[in-house]
Amino acid sequence: MSIPAGIQESLKNTKCQYRQMGTSGLCVSVSIFGCGDLGDPRIISWAIQEDGALPLLKAAYDRGLDTWDTAIKKYQIPRAKVVLITKCYWAVGERQWVEASKDYQNQFGLSRAATFNQIYCFDTATPIEETMQAPYDLLQQGKVRCIGASSMWATQFARMQFAAERHGWTRFREMVRICHDTGVGLTPWVPLCRGHLARPPAAFGSTVRSREEKEQMPGSHGTAEPDLSIIRRVQEVAEKRDWPMSHVALAWLNKRVTSPVVGFSSIARMDELLESSGEVLADEEEKYLEELYLPKAIRGHV
Repeated sequence: MSIPAGIQESLKNTKCQYRQMGTSGLCVSVSIFGCGDLGDPRIISWAIQEDGALPLLKAAYDRGLDTWDTAIKKYQIPRAKVVLITKCYWAVGERQWVEASKDYQNQFGLSRAATFNQIYCFDTATPIEETMQAPYDLLQQGKVRCIGASSMWATQFARMQFAAERHGWTRFREMVRICHDTGVGLTPWVPLCRGHLARPPAAFGSTVRSREEKEQMPGSHGTAEPDLSIIRRVQEVAEKRDWPMSHVALAWLNKRVTSPVVGFSSIARMDELLESSGEVLADEEEKYLEELYLPKAIRGHV
């Protein structure tokens, strides 16, 4: 049986690997296009406006990078061929979940979100049963395909899980070892530490975002020891292998997660990342990169 010309062209242009999201029926691209930097420069100074953002999304689709946290109409990209991720927080209850889901679908002309609504942080002001019943109801209505969660303590996540199991609702699971043991996909955000793992320490401050970080967040992750020494080791391994530094960081990460969420400021950066597909580090190199690491304080949800 011959393969249609359109599918042949798509397969030829695809530069991504694809992985199953845990034990669900959902497959995502490696990497995931993190669109947090696409938007209004009046809100985020380094944000990429629509005239620059839309070509990035089209380029991602053309290269098989089909998992995003947004969508567009301009290029008539089929909705069934992209995986969309959205989040809900602040009073994560029945009304808020349903309204957020409707807003998301209306914004992008969708009948349902193609992947999952994700509880961004634990909401202490809303009963756990209400938080967990709302996404379950959306699943039953066909408004979303999967649910997930992001930044919270393991105990908070476990309480949500127990509530879902007790009531027969859809559950999610968490934390690295538990996720691996129970078949849950991991999609870490900011995997290159805001670019620190993609450039030498001497280049810090060369972009609008890094200049603001340097001025407003002294001592942030990636700018102090032992982070600086680890980044130099990434640079050293990259030079020995003749790879970009980002390839070294992603080669270490990709064997441990389903797919990292990576932002792009240009098509060239996107192509650079996609060229890392299939690259693997030696065990000795991984140990060398890990040797200096110290656990970090929790940030983002506390």
